[in-house]
Amino acid sequence: MKYFSIFLGFSLVFLLSCKQFSTVDSDDIVLEYGENILSLDDVFNSMPKGLSEADSLKWSNDFSNQWLRNQIIIAKAEKNLPKSQLNIDIEVLQYKSDLLKYKYENYYLRNKINTQVSTNEIDAFYKENKSALISTKTLVKATYVAVSNSIKDRYKVKQWLVSKREKDQEKLKVYAFKNAKVFDDFEEEWIELNSLKLLSHSKLLKENKSILNKVIEQKNDNITHYILVKEMIQVGQIMPLEYAKDEIVKIIVNRRKNKLLEEFSLKIDQELKHQLNKK
Repeated sequence: MKYFSIFLGFSLVFLLSCKQFSTVDSDDIVLEYGENILSLDDVFNSMPKGLSEADSLKWSNDFSNQWLRNQIIIAKAEKNLPKSQLNIDIEVLQYKSDLLKYKYENYYLRNKINTQVSTNEIDAFYKENKSALISTKTLVKATYVAVSNSIKDRYKVKQWLVSKREKDQEKLKVYAFKNAKVFDDFEEEWIELNSLKLLSHSKLLKENKSILNKVIEQKNDNITHYILVKEMIQVGQIMPLEYAKDEIVKIIVNRRKNKLLEEFSLKIDQELKHQLNKK
């Protein structure tokens, strides 16, 4: 039923609108332009899997529209281009070769690559390549609390933020849960200082260590923002391991890809040498 409805929609949208240059001789033909035919199989074989009926019809609509447009352009090119530019067999062969080469290389990588990177590998890479892991952004570990100005005891937030006592930290969390519009310690992970600026609308956050371990308080019309920056990595310093992990994983996996591609190229060269020696 799905295919039938698609084909029915197809017929209405394209066969009727393109009547001046398309004739339908069988149920399998969707569009015909000159000697070229777009069949129902062509459409279904090209269609991405998992589309809904509505999306399938839209995709079929667009696909056929593009097919017909291409046919018109090709016909005009064959009619108007100089003969010297019509002999494109070698170019087509090269394009096909490049496309298949690209597809096969990606297929080879997908089936060979190991994208799992262990903690030991990450740690070893970090120790050996610290000089290459320079931060281009100011990074901080921070806690941010935003409280409505209508809450009278909001001053306590400032006291609890700087306190090292576990009890005070628990009080802060309970208080924030009940009263704060925002409470975020970013799971104790490194974040960009600029993102903290945007989140808190603060103009007082500076790119230097003068802000460390001091509660920055900024009062706006309706909200008071409290920010405590506990640690900082400035631009030009080595990234902390926790922050660099994702970058390290990308580098390690990319190196594996390059190694596999080298192995792939070597195998092809060996096959080439074997074929040449057979002559």
